[in-house]
Amino acid sequence: ANEIMLTEFDNTHSRKISQALLAGYEAAIPNLKEYLPGTNLVMVDRSGSMGWQSIRLSGVKDKTGTITPVYKAALIAATIAKATNADIIYFGSNATYHKYNPNVDVFTLAKSLAKADQGSTNLAQAWLLAASSGVNYDRVFILSDNEVNKGSTYTHYKSYMEKVGVPYVYSVDLCGYGTNSIAGDKVR
Repeated sequence: ANEIMLTEFDNTHSRKISQALLAGYEAAIPNLKEYLPGTNLVMVDRSGSMGWQSIRLSGVKDKTGTITPVYKAALIAATIAKATNADIIYFGSNATYHKYNPNVDVFTLAKSLAKADQGSTNLAQAWLLAASSGVNYDRVFILSDNEVNKGSTYTHYKSYMEKVGVPYVYSVDLCGYGTNSIAGDKVR
């Protein structure tokens, strides 16, 4: 799927293959909705470190010769968003809700997220923004390389739970740098 997202197709045959692969990928996406009912939020790390090559990702190439963690995060986020109409917050030094058109294809949505230009990794800002929205999410997916401040992050996660609700949290470590920045009975 990353190859489709990153490749520019230069002839009719390759474009037809790309269209068929996209159709197959998008046909499978609605299956997620059955497993992820309710309100979902995806937090996407777009800090500078998400643009660095990870040894664990070697062997998979994009136009520049590398698939960076932000490309993986973007595709996962777009897939969940398309499947469940999830909200997306991207974060780095600050956090922002990502406004997106639900009618675009999953790869176009992923490309709009695949930037590692947000400075430091401050997941606490994403929790603050989610709390200020007042939305009681059933599930929160965190897609990051886990280079975060555990103390501050946990404080703001706890504040979200006290003010808004206690979601299931699925933290995906895209680089193997460390463990989750938060802990709890509903954190995986």
